[in-house]
Amino acid sequence: MELFLYIDESGSPSLSDTIDRNVNFYVGMCMMTEEVHQEFIDDAITKLRCESDNTPADIQCLNRGYFHASEDGPNAHSFLCRKISTIPNLDFSYEKVDKVFLSDIERPLAQSESRLHQFMASLATVVVSHAKVDCAHIYLAQRQGSMPINVSVSWHSQFVDRLIKGAVALPQIPFYLPKLEIMVVGANNPGVQICDFLLWAAIRKYEENIRCTWADRVGLREAASSRSKGDPFSRKMYSVNAPIDYPLANVDLDLVQNPFLPIDNDRLLELLTFAEKTVHHYARVGLPQHAAHLLDEIERVATAHRAATISPEDFRQLARIFIIMADTVPVYNMQSADEINRTIQAKYYLGVVYKGEEIRWFWITRWWLGVRQQLLARNSHCFDD
Repeated sequence: MELFLYIDESGSPSLSDTIDRNVNFYVGMCMMTEEVHQEFIDDAITKLRCESDNTPADIQCLNRGYFHASEDGPNAHSFLCRKISTIPNLDFSYEKVDKVFLSDIERPLAQSESRLHQFMASLATVVVSHAKVDCAHIYLAQRQGSMPINVSVSWHSQFVDRLIKGAVALPQIPFYLPKLEIMVVGANNPGVQICDFLLWAAIRKYEENIRCTWADRVGLREAASSRSKGDPFSRKMYSVNAPIDYPLANVDLDLVQNPFLPIDNDRLLELLTFAEKTVHHYARVGLPQHAAHLLDEIERVATAHRAATISPEDFRQLARIFIIMADTVPVYNMQSADEINRTIQAKYYLGVVYKGEEIRWFWITRWWLGVRQQLLARNSHCFDD
């Protein structure tokens, strides 16, 4: 199964621009199980062209060659709305940030337009870390200054980094990383046009309280919403027709123990040895098809760890790939409480190393590099499975 995610934005991501409607910045995400092709848009454009009562805004849409909801006329809205309502399974959500109420801790996120825009796009697409699918295709609508056309590589790296840090904050929640294909596309991308329309309709009805029938006519059904008191960030989720039924990464929570309890050095030794052995094992035997996109990184890390002496950065890279592969493969028996909890604890302590944000990462790294060298001196095959 594959997912296709289309990301668009509304409003200004600039923290200095908080006048009237620009006090909020929105990022919408439209998700489907099939790619939207140009024929989908062409059909609506053809029908619009046959109308005899098009307004100047409708004619502008025809001249442009694609839909842009905030500038289109009622006939353009109508024909695109009818097309969208025929999609059998569509999930739509949007993230909102109220820039005025960003706290001092959150304000660094908005130091630049690109930082806030790209962070919001990450929030919108976090769903992929829970979906057991073969590939997630992510199409980001280009915006000069905050989402440039060449940002896909750096955004991919930042996105995965945020997913990993989220995973280690709650290591007991399975973290699944499918193959990601990320593209920055123009406003004329067919899927982005759908996302643009749904975001425009939802904002007008649910945020600006403007009398707007388009959200109802397209069939938006609210699925969930979330916002903590005082939190400038909020999310609302909808579906059109039926929601997408994709398999979720999951474990039996009755088998899960508290991963944050203190452990002794013997347990830490067991966890770190297990992690390195696991990486070497899958580098040797390969991965199941759904996780094959991780093999190059696993082999690269395993090669670096054939040496008796490794660097702190080598250890951090092992932490990274173990956290990613732990639930994606998975590396444990789904019915074994011992294996599940060993993996969760390993994710937690390797997460401390990966983040490098507290003094424990330095202690764990220094301790492990010394102990590891001693283990290999006694048995050069101690990490072979």
